[in-house]
Amino acid sequence: MSLENGILGFLSIKPQSGYDIKKLFDISASFFWPANQAQIYRTLKALTKDGQIELRECTKGITVDKKVFAITEKGRDAYLKTAAENTVEDFISRDVFLMQLFFSGGLPEHEQLEFIETQLENVKLLKQRLIENYEKNLSKFTKTTGLDNNDRRLHSAVCAHRWGLIKCREYGIFLEDILNELKQNHPK
Repeated sequence: MSLENGILGFLSIKPQSGYDIKKLFDISASFFWPANQAQIYRTLKALTKDGQIELRECTKGITVDKKVFAITEKGRDAYLKTAAENTVEDFISRDVFLMQLFFSGGLPEHEQLEFIETQLENVKLLKQRLIENYEKNLSKFTKTTGLDNNDRRLHSAVCAHRWGLIKCREYGIFLEDILNELKQNHPK
């Protein structure tokens, strides 16, 4: 999966501008796939060149032109193929915290405990952000995309949000277990 696939996914819902796509990433997918404006516009240019999307309309603006893109059959085929594929490798990703955890045994005990306690607080903050983002932005997402409550695409987006909450919850439990193990094995 890549930024290209995310953009094709949003365009498979309806034609949109780069600005609209950026807003959708921000309100729905940023916790697992952050994308900045420059990345999105570079990718739109590449997808247009490759024939996976096309410029549907261009409206002259005061400061910038608004370009609305639509997915082509080639883009839809690529998007659907990628959406249906998954492998074990898809679950293997670079995780800065896991690399730090792997080597944290080299830290003095108090620093290792602080490191894990900090990560536990970070996970709690992320979980809270996810909850607030969902409550604040679900209606914006449905309004922007035009998806109704019975649409499976909306259901899939909500499932991704739920996965983020499950991941935070389980991550928190795991970190608390590590802290308890370290404290039991090395009491002060």
